[in-house]
Amino acid sequence: MAAAIARLEEHAPGAVILDLGLDSIAPGESVLAIRRVSPAVALILYSGHGPPALDALDTALSVPQIYATLRKPFPPDHLLGLLDAIFA
Repeated sequence: MAAAIARLEEHAPGAVILDLGLDSIAPGESVLAIRRVSPAVALILYSGHGPPALDALDTALSVPQIYATLRKPFPPDHLLGLLDAIFA
């Protein structure tokens, strides 16, 4: 996570696509860390893990800082459409 935050500090991306299944990092911690460094970035969360992660995706949609959520497997065209909307 530290390396990702350092990259965000160096380069302000328009979007971050975050896998909720990262080992040893709670999804909420990841989102907060990204928001502290890059408050304007569009966050797209995804997961292919079991019910707890999928429930977190559903909950994330109610958080204004989350642009979208995806469940794996998802069609690449869907992700590309989200990115097109962000950068349009």
